[in-house]
Amino acid sequence: MIDFFMKGGAIMWPIFFCSIGALALIIAKGLQFQSVLRNLSPSPDLVLEKQPAEVGPIIEGIEKGLDEKQVAFIGSRQIRGLEKGLGILSLISVIAPLLGFTGTVTGMIQAFMVIASHSGGRVEPSMVAGGIYEALIT
Repeated sequence: MIDFFMKGGAIMWPIFFCSIGALALIIAKGLQFQSVLRNLSPSPDLVLEKQPAEVGPIIEGIEKGLDEKQVAFIGSRQIRGLEKGLGILSLISVIAPLLGFTGTVTGMIQAFMVIASHSGGRVEPSMVAGGIYEALIT
């Protein structure tokens, strides 16, 4: 596996770090959402008891008689906390395929450089195989 990774060229490192970052974010957000779903309860008192930090401001707002706009504002603040980090995941999902495409292009450039350097002679498939291999891996 390490040999496979190394033959992918320098572009494999950014792809690797994007993969690790995306996996870490997916696990963290999955655990966060699972925790929220596990603690859902139909009774406001039970919800407040289980998740005072997350829903406490909303319940307090309802009890104080805040109007709909104020409760919606408090709720939107709580939702922003749940959505935190999803922008980074979105960025990784855009960058990773572009990095893969860049690796494909650099591999093909290497293959064509070998062909160009042997313009007068015969080019063996084994000469360009390394560049094509890199292009296919990334």
